[in-house]
Amino acid sequence: MDLYEVLGLRRGATTAEVRRAYQKLARMLHPDLNPGDPQSAERFREVSSAFAVLSDPQRRAAYDRGESVAVSADIPEVGFHGFDFSAEVRLGGAGFQEISARAAARCGACVAGWSSPGAAATARARARSAAVRAAAAGPRGA
Repeated sequence: MDLYEVLGLRRGATTAEVRRAYQKLARMLHPDLNPGDPQSAERFREVSSAFAVLSDPQRRAAYDRGESVAVSADIPEVGFHGFDFSAEVRLGGAGFQEISARAAARCGACVAGWSSPGAAATARARARSAAVRAAAAGPRGA
């Protein structure tokens, strides 16, 4: 199998041309876009393998010289390798009430009894609305 033909390229293609050809074919052939189509999945693997070789300058040079280049037949597996999940989890830390109390204590614009400046502004707006409604209703008891 000629890797340049797999991507539909000439031998002197630039790295940018290789990338564009791969992206175009990968979008068309991706298994998620063609569920249940084994031919598209196989062609996607071929395109991915060709791109893996032709996008790496050293592997591409070896391929162009006619040397044997390992072409992966499998799509690389993605996983969570190299992570240490054994770290201790601290339970019983600060809860929402404690965090909001700390935030309210640090906020100089907070009105006593309110947990945030936004709540105080909302209360002032409600008071203004009530005053406007009362003025529009006219004097009572007249």
